[in-house]
Amino acid sequence: MVVLRHPLRWAGEAISRQTGSKELVTDPESLAAQTLSIRVDVGVVLPAVVPMGRRVSSLDGLRVVAALAVFLSHWVGLGGPAWWVDWLPISILWNGQAAVIFFLILSGFALTRSLERIPPSFSNYWRFIGVRILRIYPLYWAALALALGLRLTLSSPPGLALWGAWAQTMWLDALDLRQLLAHVFLIGPGLNSRAVNPVIWVLVAEMRMSFLMPLLVWSLPRLKPRALTLGAMMLTALIASKFQQLFYLPLFVLGTVMSHYYAALVRKFRELGRLGWLLIGLAAILCMTVRVPDSALLPYSVTMELAAVGWAAVMVAADAMPVLKNVLCGAKLQSMAGLSYAFYLVHLPILLAFASRWPWRSTIGWLILGIVSLVVSFAVAYAAFRWVERPIALAAKR
Repeated sequence: MVVLRHPLRWAGEAISRQTGSKELVTDPESLAAQTLSIRVDVGVVLPAVVPMGRRVSSLDGLRVVAALAVFLSHWVGLGGPAWWVDWLPISILWNGQAAVIFFLILSGFALTRSLERIPPSFSNYWRFIGVRILRIYPLYWAALALALGLRLTLSSPPGLALWGAWAQTMWLDALDLRQLLAHVFLIGPGLNSRAVNPVIWVLVAEMRMSFLMPLLVWSLPRLKPRALTLGAMMLTALIASKFQQLFYLPLFVLGTVMSHYYAALVRKFRELGRLGWLLIGLAAILCMTVRVPDSALLPYSVTMELAAVGWAAVMVAADAMPVLKNVLCGAKLQSMAGLSYAFYLVHLPILLAFASRWPWRSTIGWLILGIVSLVVSFAVAYAAFRWVERPIALAAKR
């Protein structure tokens, strides 16, 4: 007779038996910190980290904050504060480049937790790729149609030119059949994202890394010791990033490392106390606000890696600091978490469309432009989530 028990209790009993402890381990964080394997009588080896697959609500809230930072970066680019304000710590609120780096780290984090629940096999590899395609492409195609429609109907290069040098480069290049096909499939050496929706370059990186992540994650349990393997993987990723196609691989690998040690890092962070939190927080803000032009002395890859280190610290603090966790896990941010992908895709075409025809070029006009674009972007994102993203996600789970 098979007796079904709560998975946390079952895992706790198994860990207690293997470690010889008389104390039953049922705390999710303590279970997550275990790295041993549990062998069941039927001969199946299961990962000991039962709670590893759970969603981290604080990171979902942080995803909303990052999406808003990307919006603010584009809005500020249309005529915001003077250039020197970008060098102040407050500029973290509209540092879109750093926010996108967080998205890529979080993708590595989430994909690792998802892949560790899937037995490695050839069929599961292609099933995973199929799920990723369903996750990324349908909503992207809807956003692509919106961006094309807005460019063809509302684009006005003279109108955008009035908003500064950054806006002048948008929706300017010609669209031919080759560009359209490259945009539809998110592939092609000649893909020019500025011609339609500049933010899609992130999706190109996402799909490239999706083909590599199963191979990386599934190889980990077979290589010992785990810490040395992860370190070697990160070093290899940094070397591989010298090739343009693998430039963002270190961010995904960092997400894998964060996934494996997240519970332990959160526990250690809590033990630091307020002074430690303050010092790490200041260091993280400094890392994420470094804005040095690309040069031989300090190339963009270095500033990207600094921002990645800063975001890694923020990800840990998001679940370790009670005040920050309460804010990120609040009802308002959590209710918007599901909209973050759709919002990211639609906000810039909407902002550019309004800017093209906006009649007021004053500071007040710029403020109203941002507010209107933000509200409309969230409304469109909600519609896309409800009628495109969510139905397809539910169908993929069947």
